[in-house]
Amino acid sequence: MTMPEPRELGQPAGDERERARWGPVDKSPERSIELTIPARPELWGLARMTVASVASRLGFVFEEIEDLRLAVDELSIACARETSPASVLQLRCHWSGASLYLECKVAPVSGEGNDGEEPSLPKGFSQRELSENILEALVDAHGISPVEDGARTGWLRKTAGATAAGQQRP
Repeated sequence: MTMPEPRELGQPAGDERERARWGPVDKSPERSIELTIPARPELWGLARMTVASVASRLGFVFEEIEDLRLAVDELSIACARETSPASVLQLRCHWSGASLYLECKVAPVSGEGNDGEEPSLPKGFSQRELSENILEALVDAHGISPVEDGARTGWLRKTAGATAAGQQRP
């Protein structure tokens, strides 16, 4: 999958073919939730609970909800990579029918930079590659932008009853 272009939160990410494949996202206020929290992993449980609650109301089954919980963590990790420790995580959840679309942005609070170092992983792996592989296994589509002005954005989409490859459940 190609890396999406940097963008502002609320604008579609990813290449045009991927966006066309999934169609427009309904971002009306009655079908959206926005959550802004410090970008600290111990608080990401709030994001997981929020997304799980919406998914449950949309008819996602237990396994799909658990996949989404893991995907929210991974999207948060991927977006927080190479950003300042003093950052905020902004998550927007949009839904339509049986589909969820999440947008995540991690940005510094006060323009603080970062040294650009990634945490160490076993040789042969990067955090970006690990995040990409995990998200690929859990959701129907996703994208993560490069860091721009100290912030990184990402998105994912999952439809109830579909596998990560986009096929319907039996």
